[in-house]
Amino acid sequence: MSFSFFLLHRVNKPAVSIGPLYERVKLAYLAREQEVNSHAGGKMQLFVRAENTHTLNVQDGQCIGDVRSFVCTAENLPQAEVRLYAAGTPLDNDALLLNTLQVDTIDVSVALKGGKVHGSLSRWKGEGTDPKS
Repeated sequence: MSFSFFLLHRVNKPAVSIGPLYERVKLAYLAREQEVNSHAGGKMQLFVRAENTHTLNVQDGQCIGDVRSFVCTAENLPQAEVRLYAAGTPLDNDALLLNTLQVDTIDVSVALKGGKVHGSLSRWKGEGTDPKS
């Protein structure tokens, strides 16, 4: 038997199942896909992390503005200072529908006051100005 015959025989061999591990991974993938597709048709659960973590059951048609108003009333925060983030991306558009988000967790932060540093902290003193030298 020559080497080329062996290669030809292996190439034309029908595909076989890899084993039970492959079947389990395939079933887990299909179950996850079905779970994701079930969210597209109606309800979805959304976690909102502010000072406390809130769980929201989201219906079709709800938007970011609804979450912002819920957080403001639940946490007693001013509406203008609340910032919402999904996976580190700011959610500035209040008209964005929640079922278009790819994540299930929204983080809440409050705008902090800040601005120019006054006094000696804002001036660069250069080399040789260290009191130890």
